[in-house]
Amino acid sequence: MATKRNHDRPSMRRLLAQICNDIKGLFDNYQKACSLAYLMLHSLGKADIVADCCEYSAIGYKQPGTLSVHVSALEELDPFLRL
Repeated sequence: MATKRNHDRPSMRRLLAQICNDIKGLFDNYQKACSLAYLMLHSLGKADIVADCCEYSAIGYKQPGTLSVHVSALEELDPFLRL
């Protein structure tokens, strides 16, 4: 499975310089950034994790089973919920 994930990923040399700098500054290396991204995307399929993030969100209007967020507040929303 790990080789499948790596197959579609561009090499770091093909990324824009700004993205490379962000990766180095935030994650230390490209492999770590990709691994964390994969784990985060995989977590989106787990309803309990998404529900917990919605429940504890400081942004948005909550009703039972829903979280509504105005487009103007998206940048303040937890990155996991933005996905």
